[in-house]
Amino acid sequence: MVRKMHFQGRRQVNRRAGQLVDKCRCSRRTGVILVATFGGDGLSCFDCNLDVAASSIGVGPDDQFVLHRWRDAESALYSLWTASGSLESFAALSLRDEGTWTNQLRRTIRRRIGRRHRCWMQLFQSTSDQEFGRPHRCPSCGLQPELIPVSVGPRLACRRCWFTWFPAEGSAGRRAA
Repeated sequence: MVRKMHFQGRRQVNRRAGQLVDKCRCSRRTGVILVATFGGDGLSCFDCNLDVAASSIGVGPDDQFVLHRWRDAESALYSLWTASGSLESFAALSLRDEGTWTNQLRRTIRRRIGRRHRCWMQLFQSTSDQEFGRPHRCPSCGLQPELIPVSVGPRLACRRCWFTWFPAEGSAGRRAA
């Protein structure tokens, strides 16, 4: 279920090149999302969910280095979680806990990219969470999320904390104005 939600709207990966075949072609991008599980630069389009090259939105070399450092660490934790072995609980806690090094680095790069573009952070949710896909409040600040319609279906989002996630069917959120 988690893979379906994360890969909604995405194309197949070119296995030989290790790159996504299709990149975002939105004429007017409303924002990007930091998502390490897709490869590429760790950015996807808020609207179509396809890969966004960091250089295409003006992210400089220093910030790209920090972005790639975060992406690699986050991808490693995500791989541990999906492996469902003895480290699954550790990985889930590390991905969820805002105090971990990887999540602090994610906030840093979100602020840096956020100076130029609206930049969101994908909320990690384990499929075993009782509230999977339907937090009624932002897990970070407690505000009610907005339901924002985009081309791959609605997203729930907190504009204070810059978290976003796909809602489960039937979940409620405050409609975006």
